[in-house]
Amino acid sequence: MNISKRDKQILEMRKKGAFYRSIAESFGISKERAKVISKTVDQRNNWPEFRKLLSVRTQNVLLTYFRGNEEIFENPQRIAEFSQGALFSLRNMGKKSIQELAIALRAFGFSLKTDGKFFHDPGI
Repeated sequence: MNISKRDKQILEMRKKGAFYRSIAESFGISKERAKVISKTVDQRNNWPEFRKLLSVRTQNVLLTYFRGNEEIFENPQRIAEFSQGALFSLRNMGKKSIQELAIALRAFGFSLKTDGKFFHDPGI
């Protein structure tokens, strides 16, 4: 999940002590929107690196399956224990999300178990 240039600028302005009202005026957004962006970007900066590589949809599927336990993002090896077929059976986990997981896991030295049913690992 990438943070936009604008969002980074908003967070930097806030860290330098700018008020939400002045940030909002600078970017043509509401004061409330500036506050939400600032807090969201700040929270994302504290996420485990593995989580930052995943879309919100994929994060939500994993959080639902693991009953809201965010530690799953600190332990990608637990996700690597699943086969593609097992992941595909999770609600809202589609082909693109599985490919996204495969790429993220590879960045951490892991890979999904392949069962040959759905797709080939994009790194092969």
